[in-house]
Amino acid sequence: MDCKHLIIGAQDSILSALKQMDSINKKLLVVYSENKFKGLLSIGDIQRAIISNTPVSYTHLRAH
Repeated sequence: MDCKHLIIGAQDSILSALKQMDSINKKLLVVYSENKFKGLLSIGDIQRAIISNTPVSYTHLRAH
């Protein structure tokens, strides 16, 4: 099973993550940086970011 479509870079924007989730019809992405697992990004994470007025152009998908 090829899971490359589930991977997003830690430098990608919230908007690009949302577009990727929409295009593959999934609500969870795996965040990688420098070929290392950094975490998971869910649609709920994106919703919370939008509610807290984080711009969707914000990059650096990392844990706070």
